[in-house]
Amino acid sequence: MATVAGHQFPRERFPPPIHADFISVHPVANPYNPMAGSGKPRPDLIRRKADLKRAVGVNVHGGSEALEVVELPEVNAGAGEVCIQVYAAAVNPADTMARKGSRAEQQKLDPPPYVPGMDATGILDQAGEGVATGVKVGDAAMAIVVPKASHGAYREQIVLAARAVLPAPAGTTHVEACTLPMNGLTARLSLDLLGHRARHLPSPAPLAPMAAM
Repeated sequence: MATVAGHQFPRERFPPPIHADFISVHPVANPYNPMAGSGKPRPDLIRRKADLKRAVGVNVHGGSEALEVVELPEVNAGAGEVCIQVYAAAVNPADTMARKGSRAEQQKLDPPPYVPGMDATGILDQAGEGVATGVKVGDAAMAIVVPKASHGAYREQIVLAARAVLPAPAGTTHVEACTLPMNGLTARLSLDLLGHRARHLPSPAPLAPMAAM
C-alpha cells in the first residue's frame, strides 16, 4: 500500500514508470507512444515527461475508491504568485463531500479530473514578480487552497496567490502544519463572531457557557 494525501492505495493503482522521453497529452491507443499511430512524432501532441506532475483526483464521484492518481501539466508562478512543492495535504469534510458529488453542478463547468484539497504544506520553490511575503524560496510554507477543477491541494505542486501562503510554524512537520490553515481560519472566525455577539449582549455572563465548550 502507498499513502497519498492521507489515503491508502494499492501499489498497482499507481501508473507504471514512464521510460520514454515523451508521452502523449491526448488519449491514444498507447498513452506512452508519442507516434500516436501515425508513424511520425507529433510535436503538437507530445509533452516531455518532466513537465508532468502527479495529483490525486476524481473523474467519477464516489467514496474514497473514486480517488485515483492522475498526471497534470507542470505549473509555474506568475506575477504575484508563488509555487509550492506539496509535501502534505489535509482531508477536510468539504473535500469528502465534493468527492461524493455535492458540487457536481459547479464541477461540470470544468473538465475532469477534479482535485480536492483545501490545506497544503511544503517547500516554496518559486516566487513570481512583485511577491513580498514572509516566505522565501526554500522555506517551509502552508497555504489555504480554494479547489477548482484540477487546482486543489492533492497535487505534487501548486501555484497560489502569494497572499494565500504563510510560513509553516517552526518545529512542526509538514503533516502537522497542513492541519492548521482551515482550522485556524475557522477558529479565528468563531472568535470574531463571539466578540461581535459580546458587544451586543447586556452582560458577558451568557458567554460563559460558550467559553467552556
